[in-house]
Amino acid sequence: MAAYNCGENRVQKEITEQKVADYYRLNLPTETERYLYRIAAIKIIMENPRRYGYMLPEEHLYRPVKFDTVTVNISNPIHITDLAQAIGTDFKVIKELNPELLAIISRQANTPLKFLRFRTKCPCHACPTQPGHPSGGPTQQQPFGCNQ
Repeated sequence: MAAYNCGENRVQKEITEQKVADYYRLNLPTETERYLYRIAAIKIIMENPRRYGYMLPEEHLYRPVKFDTVTVNISNPIHITDLAQAIGTDFKVIKELNPELLAIISRQANTPLKFLRFRTKCPCHACPTQPGHPSGGPTQQQPFGCNQ
């Protein structure tokens, strides 16, 4: 966290020079030393803004992300980016809706998915079998089946 504020090289240099790796014992620039506490305070306040006197109008709050959960059947290894495109979205959305996939795929978007059947979340109406999807349903070219 400190490296985000004053830079990774600066923090590493201070750790090496001071021979201390504990953030709370490091002598860093004042702004950096206060940074961690400010972020922690913001997190605590945002978890319960009313408790701390902040009244946020509903239109300023994040809305829960709506998604469909679908079963994906894969007969051959497929890259997650291809899976995402086939269901009408992209790698970033699939990754954000399915953090459990991070244990299976690496951070690289081109890591192939190799298992045969799993459940995944996709944006509402993104899956070709979902009502309202522009394709009207699955096609023969799709590399997987998508079911509600």
